[in-house]
Amino acid sequence: MSMVKVKVDNIVATSRLAEGFDLSVVGEHLIGAAYNPDQFEGVLYKLLDPKAAFLLLKNGKAICTGLKKMEQIEAAYKKLSELLEKEGISTTTPKEDDEALEIGIKNIVASMDLAQEIDLEMTVNVLENDAEYDPELFPGVIYHIKEPRSTALIFSAGKVAFTGPKDMDELKQAVEVVLENLESAGAVVV
Repeated sequence: MSMVKVKVDNIVATSRLAEGFDLSVVGEHLIGAAYNPDQFEGVLYKLLDPKAAFLLLKNGKAICTGLKKMEQIEAAYKKLSELLEKEGISTTTPKEDDEALEIGIKNIVASMDLAQEIDLEMTVNVLENDAEYDPELFPGVIYHIKEPRSTALIFSAGKVAFTGPKDMDELKQAVEVVLENLESAGAVVV
């Protein structure tokens, strides 16, 4: 198989930054934070560098979205923790550079362009029970990959979107599974 460029579009991560947050205090003191408890019990905060959005929850967890590189995640969490501490909001984030923050990756969203048309009818016939295709409802094949557990959205223009991998190895495996199945279906020449 030839090398296909896969682009990470978003990584969703979670980490506990405190034993708990008083969301009204965070919303009031963290400059640029958005807090509207009538709409949602969470504080939204956007970092500019690295560009990321955080959702801070009452239980002390912070969900991060918007980053495209794994190596940016810990730096973004530490920067948020520093901003919170600067505003007098205590965190449990390790203060030493050599101490790692416990971060869980919940989802990686990625895409690739095969630069060729994909025969969706052939694809869905080979994937059988693992795929859905109803062009009146959705213009692509929804392929539920069993291992690694993830989903690929396959479009006739040659684009494929992935969601569900929890690390880069799982993403690589999902890409390989899709490419192998498309090739065996005769839907593309990889």
